[in-house]
Amino acid sequence: MKSIFKSSFCLFILFSFAFTQAPIHKKQGITVVIDVAHGGIDAGIEVGYTSEKDLLLEIVEKIKSANKREHTKIHFTRTGDENLSFKDRIALINSFEPDAVISLHINTNTDTSLQGAEIILAESNLAYLKSVRIAEKMKLAFNASEVYENTTIKNANHYLLKHLETPAATVALGYLSNASDLLTLTSEEGQHQIAETLIAAIEAF
Repeated sequence: MKSIFKSSFCLFILFSFAFTQAPIHKKQGITVVIDVAHGGIDAGIEVGYTSEKDLLLEIVEKIKSANKREHTKIHFTRTGDENLSFKDRIALINSFEPDAVISLHINTNTDTSLQGAEIILAESNLAYLKSVRIAEKMKLAFNASEVYENTTIKNANHYLLKHLETPAATVALGYLSNASDLLTLTSEEGQHQIAETLIAAIEAF
């Protein structure tokens, strides 16, 4: 009897693990939209001559180069210095019919000791449970890459996230207010590490 119970329990654990690790999409390949925040007259965070909008574009170029998989389709809400309204960004995102959406931002704080990536979810997103899964996969990818010492996940009802029906998360790629993160975000090596980490996470979705 104990043997039967033990075997059944092991099968349950294996089934549960397989289910939680299942991809968020069912077809071959994946389509992801990366929302690139700010642009145009909206520079985002600025530190000296460094702006959030420009750093994100530099990282976008690295993401394009890092994506080597034919079946991983990545679209961007901007690839130049333009600014779209939330309404236009949502319409553009939906036009791609993505499996997941990642909105890229960069953080700042008066507490300059704060550092690392921050992944933000909206509980009001209709695909919240799947959003949690992609957030967990991104956290694992950042932890594995060691690009940052700390990666956190939190909930906040960001406008873009709560108006999408697709699994979605905002990823704040470090703090411009922190000296270590600033170096990562502004260096070629650091930007390549961030791009490769994002691609590794997407491939695990």
